[in-house]
Amino acid sequence: MGAPPLGDSGLPIFLIAGEKAAMRELTLAIPGCLGQQTPDRPGGARWQRVRLGSDGSEGGEIILPRVLVVDDDSLSRELVTELLEKEGCQVLTAASAEIGLRLAAAERPALILMDLRLPGITGEGAIRKLKADAATAGIPVVVVTAAAMPGNDEEARDSGCDAYLTKPLDVELFRGTLRRFLSRGGTGHPGGG
Repeated sequence: MGAPPLGDSGLPIFLIAGEKAAMRELTLAIPGCLGQQTPDRPGGARWQRVRLGSDGSEGGEIILPRVLVVDDDSLSRELVTELLEKEGCQVLTAASAEIGLRLAAAERPALILMDLRLPGITGEGAIRKLKADAATAGIPVVVVTAAAMPGNDEEARDSGCDAYLTKPLDVELFRGTLRRFLSRGGTGHPGGG
């Protein structure tokens, strides 16, 4: 059997039979991890638990960290999702604080990235609710916002956020912040830390 075909990104493409004999395209994006191309995110990947050894054979289980992105701006969500996926994260997204709060409680992500200016409940209000709930209080929250006026970072920190980043994002600072919080060992998966 020859080498797998390459996708648009230049990464190997693997086709596997999915549920009901539907074919799913999987891309080897980082060593030992597969991303699933999904119809609801054309060109994007949704990362999942996989079993894959270094030679492509079935091997040890890899649990990718789950990150929740709460931002009402679809372009910002897409950009942050792309950056997270490149870092090997499974991404959940919410366009409002209300949806984000429900996802945080149900999915228990390893990290939450929260915009401040959201419709309905503000980012600060959502952070206060997360930190007041014993089930979500331990999840680190990083504010990612265009609100860069003097005092905005203090307000966010007063609400309980763990870090504050401004848009447009400094990609290296974003990656460093992400790694700092995800290196604490949590995956955001039940039973996985």
